[in-house]
Amino acid sequence: ILLSRIDGLPWLLAVGGERLVPARVLDELRAGDARDAAAAEVAAMSGLTMVDVAAVDPRVAAWGLDPGESHVLTLALARNAIAVLDDRAARRAASAFGIRVAGTLGMIALLARRGVIADAAAVLAQLRAAGLYLDDDLVARVLAELQKAP
Repeated sequence: ILLSRIDGLPWLLAVGGERLVPARVLDELRAGDARDAAAAEVAAMSGLTMVDVAAVDPRVAAWGLDPGESHVLTLALARNAIAVLDDRAARRAASAFGIRVAGTLGMIALLARRGVIADAAAVLAQLRAAGLYLDDDLVARVLAELQKAP
């Protein structure tokens, strides 16, 4: 969702596949910082499908995660889908369930490989300035891989 703070949310449409957003995630965005336009942008964006998750899977609930992450994981389990998560605890839970995970860094790398993003380093710097925590060593490794790619 930090992508919205750098006008990058439309990049998600270049990823391909079904892009499902649990309605609870949108609710959390609406309840957040009034200056954050992510909720309105996500709600209005064609290509994203809002999905109601009737109940959090009890296995997911046992992890005590934030409701948004819990709904993302429940949906990923039900649909055998990739979960897009940056939260460390939610990523650990996803791993325990065998759910494939992509984080913002991975999404930026994928978009750079596909030519959607010309300067991954600049985008990552913007995301960090917007509040995304990324390990310096991991960023350096990903950027080095992108430079090696044809």
